[in-house]
Order: sequence, then structure tokens, then C-alpha cells
Amino acid sequence: MGGEHPLSDKSKDYAPGRGNTTDPLSETTRLALRKMRLPDGGAHPQLVIIEGASVGSLISVGDVPVTLGREPSNFVVLNTVGVSRRHAVVRKEGEDITIEDLGSKNGTFVNREPINKLILNDGDLVFIGAATLKFLSAENVERTYYDHLHEVSAQDSLTGLPNRRYFDDFLTREVARYHPTDGGLALLVIDVDHFKRVNDSLGHLAGDYILRELSKVMSAGLRRSDFLARYGGEEFALVLPGTPREIAAVIASKLRMKVEKYEFRYNEHLVPVTISVGVAMWSVQMSGHEEFIKLADEQMYRAKNAGRNQVVLDQAAV
Repeated sequence: MGGEHPLSDKSKDYAPGRGNTTDPLSETTRLALRKMRLPDGGAHPQLVIIEGASVGSLISVGDVPVTLGREPSNFVVLNTVGVSRRHAVVRKEGEDITIEDLGSKNGTFVNREPINKLILNDGDLVFIGAATLKFLSAENVERTYYDHLHEVSAQDSLTGLPNRRYFDDFLTREVARYHPTDGGLALLVIDVDHFKRVNDSLGHLAGDYILRELSKVMSAGLRRSDFLARYGGEEFALVLPGTPREIAAVIASKLRMKVEKYEFRYNEHLVPVTISVGVAMWSVQMSGHEEFIKLADEQMYRAKNAGRNQVVLDQAAV
């Protein structure tokens, strides 16, 4: 990660096939929804959460051990009853996929039987506290069904972008695996200015059109590693891994200008649309992803209070 971003001044160097396709919304959404479960682009065995928090989430099991527990540093964070801070680990060992209890308080169970360490078989049910996960081999025919279930549960029905629940899961993972050598982790909270006026003057169908079109405009040109989600209502959130502070500010400014210049037309009405953007950089001193979101949200409200249609990064408007 790192280097120039396609929305920076060197966007002309951004080649097709790396996220900026002719159908940017569907491509970006597809990559965002799948990047964490197929990190190597191949068919890996998977764990699917079928009961507990984040039902429908899919976790690929590849060369990186998959730790499960309550702490944010785990590969899979299970915030549910009966889960220890570091509860269990699933890893690839040769041709086998094993699960091992990490000395948890309440134990790890496979098919209702307590285990210390066990080779997982296709279809095995793993019980960790109040969470239930199902193990699927790379050849399991159920994968298509769970792929569909995951995308439906993680996707905003109006815009097609990842929804807030999936955004929270994604940001939790990015924060947990962040390292200072990654180049920076930026979060943009984006709010549509005077959105209520559109609904009041042209109706809610016009408002829906604006949100869908805005999603396409903002999705175009994003890297595979970038993650745009509908945060709620007329708010969006954009996560920029591997992005230093100065580049995040440039990206936010270019995004604001791109939206301002775009012609939104609904039933022959030209609808002016602008956005206010708050930018925050992750710090290891923060308590968690909630504090990260709060900081970016505060900057967005400062942009609103300063007159809208602008970007605020910490104490400076750009």
C-alpha cells in the first residue's frame, strides 16, 4: 500500500483493471464486499458466522492464522457472550485446517464436543461462546448460498455500497492490523449538504436518485484497498488504508470538487449537490474504531459549521 492515489494529481497513471472500471460502482462494491474473505484471489476454505454478531460474515482461511476472540487485535472479533479475549485460532497446517483453543475460559466446541486442537472437516460447526461458525471446504457447494447471504446482509439496498454494519466490521479489522509502517490510515466522513431541501422540493425519489448517483461519482477511481460505504441517511464513509495525512487531504478536496462539478439531473431538473467532508487519521493512542469515527465526524460538523462544501482535517480547512 502507499504511494500516489488515483484521485491525486497523478490520477492519469491509474490503469484500468485496478479498480477504475467502466462500471465503478459494481466493481468497487464487489471488491469491498469480498476483499477480506478472498485476500489471495483464490478459493480458500471459509468460516461463515451463522449465529451471533455479524451473521453472514465470511472469513477465508489461507496462510495467515485466523485468531478469534473479543480483543480488537484478533483477525475475527466476536463481541458476544462467553468469548474470551483471545479464544481460539484456525490455521492451515499442510493440507489440513485445524482449530485450537487458546486457553479460553468457556472452551471451544466442534459439533458440541469440547476440543483442545482438532482438524476441521467440511460442514463442522464451531461453537465459541454464543457465536456459531460453520466450516466450509473450498469445494463446498453451499459456498454460493453463503456468498449471496453475505452480500445481501452487507450491502445497502439503495446505493449498492457496503452498509454501516459491514463498514464497522471492516474498520475494526483495519484498526486492529494497523502498523505505523503502513503509511497511515485515514477516515473520511462525508455528508450531503442541504439534503433535506432536495427531498422537500423534489420529493424522496429525487433524494434517492441523488444518493445513488453520488455513490457512483465517489466510487469512480478508488483503489482496491479503499473502502466506501453508506454510513446512514445522507452520510458516507471512506476508509483509505496506506494513505498519509497530506494525501488524504488532497483526496478529500478532489472528491469534494468532483461532486460540486458533477451535473445531477432529475426529471430535467439540474440539482446542485455539494458535500462536507471530515478527515481523521488513526492514532495508536485511540481507544478503538469508535473514537476514530467520532473524530472524523467532528471534523465533518466543523466543515458544516464553517459554511459547508469544504473539507476539514483536524484544525485546518482545505
